[in-house]
Amino acid sequence: MITISIKDAVFLVLLVALLVLIIYLIVMVANLIKTLKKANLVIDDVQRMSTIAADKTESVNNKLDKYADKVSNFVGKVKSEGSSINRLYNRKLNRNSAKMDKMNRRRIRRKNRPDKERLTDYTK
Repeated sequence: MITISIKDAVFLVLLVALLVLIIYLIVMVANLIKTLKKANLVIDDVQRMSTIAADKTESVNNKLDKYADKVSNFVGKVKSEGSSINRLYNRKLNRNSAKMDKMNRRRIRRKNRPDKERLTDYTK
């Protein structure tokens, strides 16, 4: 018969546990390597997309600056044209108001002028 001492049995169990632990670590490292490769691919893709987004953002920013300049120039022209149009309109209003003043003065004179009936009444 084979006799195994308790010391040998514990050593054999520890040896098997160590072998299982080494296999587990090898599998874990292999999975970690696969995960790191996928993570590197994702990081490279994100970096590429970030570069594209940054380039497009800069181009849009430049276009917005150009359009903002065009709009501000347009607004400046409209303001200057608007002020000259307002001046012309105000001149026309002033002419019209002068005509209205003249017409109102005529009406007032007519109201204050004695009618023919009044004249006839006073003359009798």
